[in-house]
Amino acid sequence: DWELGLGAQYQSHRFRLDGTGAYKDGVGEETVVPIFAKLAYRPNRSWEFGGYLGIAVGGEVRLENDRGSKLTDKDYDPALVVGLRTQFSF
Repeated sequence: DWELGLGAQYQSHRFRLDGTGAYKDGVGEETVVPIFAKLAYRPNRSWEFGGYLGIAVGGEVRLENDRGSKLTDKDYDPALVVGLRTQFSF
C-alpha cells in the first residue's frame, strides 16, 4: 500500500548556550515552518518505508543574554528539507 501526504508544522526550539564565547550562558531560540510532501510504502503490516521532501520557511534565530534580554535576532533564507524513514512494528 502507498500513502501520499502533505503537511506543515510550526517548530520552536529553545536551548541554553554554554559558558564560553560571545553569548556566555545565554539562551538561543530557533523558529521555522517546514512545509513538506511525504510518500510511504507499506509492503506488509510490519514494515513501512518512506521519505519526504519540502522547504523550511520563516526561519529565525534569536539570542538572549543570561538575564533573558534580547541580544539579536536574525532571519534566514528558506532551506531544503529531505528525509528518509524506515519503521518496523511488531
